[in-house]
Order: sequence, then C-alpha cells, then structure tokens
Amino acid sequence: MGFIALLIATAVAIAGSAAYFSIFGLAQIWNAAFWGVVIMATSLEIGKLVTVSYLYRYWNDTIK
Repeated sequence: MGFIALLIATAVAIAGSAAYFSIFGLAQIWNAAFWGVVIMATSLEIGKLVTVSYLYRYWNDTIK
C-alpha cells in the first residue's frame, strides 16, 4: 500500500509541475492575453488527463 501511495504522489507531482510550467509558461509568452491562454492551456491539460484515463480503461477495446 505504501508503494501505491508513493506512485500516486509521484504521478500527481509530475503531472502538476508539467501543467504548471505549460500553463504559466505559455501565459508569460502571450502576456497580453494572459487569462485566455490560461483557460486554453488548462483545458488542454484536462484533455490530456481524460485521454490517458480513457486509454487506460478501454485500451483492449480501442486497439481491436
């Protein structure tokens, strides 16, 4: 159980830091449209998580 908790914590930390640098890095590049970029990049990051979750659940059905 300890290893699973460590695995989850590590995955959340990696995904969170990648999302942070992606969202706020893009927002700094296009500073004039800060909130628009934040909303767009946040939706892209959520879409990545949903896609990975879908593939994890339905991988065997998807590749047939």
